[in-house]
Amino acid sequence: MKRYKTYVGLELHIQLDTKSKMFAPEACVYGGTPNTYTSTITLAHPGTLPSTPNRNAIEKAIRLGIAVQGKITSYNFFDRKHYYYPDLPKGYQITQYRTPLVSGGEVTYEHKGKSLTFPLIQIHLEEDTGKMNHDWMNTHSLIDYNRAGWPLAELVTDKVEMGTGEEIISFLRTLRCWLRYLKVSRANMEEGSLRCDCNISVTPVQQKKFNSKIEIKNLNSFQEVLHALRYEKKRQIELLEKNVNWSEETRTFCTVQKKTLCIRKKEQKSDYRYLPEQDLRPFHVDKNWLKNIKKEMPLLPHIWEKKWIEEYGLSKKQARWLVEKDYINNFFINFCKHTTYNQQAFNSLKGPILSFLRKEQISIQEFPLPFSIIAKLINYIEKGQIAFSVAYQDIFPRLIEGEELDEVMKKGGFLEKRDGKELEEIVIQTLQKYSVEVERYKKGELKLWNFFIGKIMSLKQKFHPKEIKKILKEKLENK
Repeated sequence: MKRYKTYVGLELHIQLDTKSKMFAPEACVYGGTPNTYTSTITLAHPGTLPSTPNRNAIEKAIRLGIAVQGKITSYNFFDRKHYYYPDLPKGYQITQYRTPLVSGGEVTYEHKGKSLTFPLIQIHLEEDTGKMNHDWMNTHSLIDYNRAGWPLAELVTDKVEMGTGEEIISFLRTLRCWLRYLKVSRANMEEGSLRCDCNISVTPVQQKKFNSKIEIKNLNSFQEVLHALRYEKKRQIELLEKNVNWSEETRTFCTVQKKTLCIRKKEQKSDYRYLPEQDLRPFHVDKNWLKNIKKEMPLLPHIWEKKWIEEYGLSKKQARWLVEKDYINNFFINFCKHTTYNQQAFNSLKGPILSFLRKEQISIQEFPLPFSIIAKLINYIEKGQIAFSVAYQDIFPRLIEGEELDEVMKKGGFLEKRDGKELEEIVIQTLQKYSVEVERYKKGELKLWNFFIGKIMSLKQKFHPKEIKKILKEKLENK
């Protein structure tokens, strides 16, 4: 019988993909030399004031709000959230406390074939902090202020009951996919453009009041989130079994010890001394602005998935794979404009084309062959003139080198009219040569089928596997 319920709420810090910072003119650049993308505004020099809020950042946050079906706030104010930390030069963070840009909403996602919904409380705008490095020589902490002032959208979810924790990861994967399709954020947890704080509370089933929540800060990968939640759930259950109560606190997850560690008692809202930001005027999201943003909304991943299945004839598994690789959508669409064989186009893209790109360490935009050439190669495969393996192991590399497809096909004898009797003779000779293997096959070693196919194809590559399989089956059945 189930004795405890585990409730989880998330706070996601989403770095908005903009050219400049939220309230300062310098560029947003990831991986730059430390402290080179800063200004007197970012570093809070005396007498400096924040500049006009980044309109592009506001639009991207609104785009996310529309996608989650939240309510967009018309009149928006900024506030100061006070706390002292070395990576916060002003001694306060500009955020939205009174009027979050987006209220409510939800994200629908799939987990193990079931459709689930994660309710949201709000999405608000704020500025990011600098980045601290505590590992330098184990004696010093260094600060990089390049990240300070980057536009952030903080997405706060409502609490949901957690099972194994894997459903939380499914939600995060779905949200990351949405952020990328919406062009809101790169949403890369490893680089910090998507960071996750988890609030977790384990409560006995019969108890109506929730136990104190524990916040786990700055989780930077899906695995960290999963391990942290599972450990904290186990820890709180052990405390309940011993009749030990706990108060709200902030913990961090130690990747070495695979456990959460307390870093401080949880601050209350009053600790932050929220005040209106008097140096920034309110901004108004009017109907026309909202209408224009809605007009330019890109398709969400689940719409693309449906499109791949219904219009392109892909399986759900194939469509899901394409959806997760948002950077190749346009490539695949343009590819399919040159051929009607969408399945072969998908197989070519997923296998040899991406393998070539990885080997050469180039982007998909740098793929050297025209779509028409690869489409023509696919047509030869579908007509049975060449096998898929021959097309990409033998012919494809020669096309990359600059040879003409028709010339390669001609030299290889693939365009010659094939003699069925020639193939039949090759099959008979192969079976005679490997008579021992034939006897083993007939006794039930069916895996030898591929052995025969391989031996025959090594002798005459111009024959298509379909032709080989047909004649091979006939000869084996008659033996």
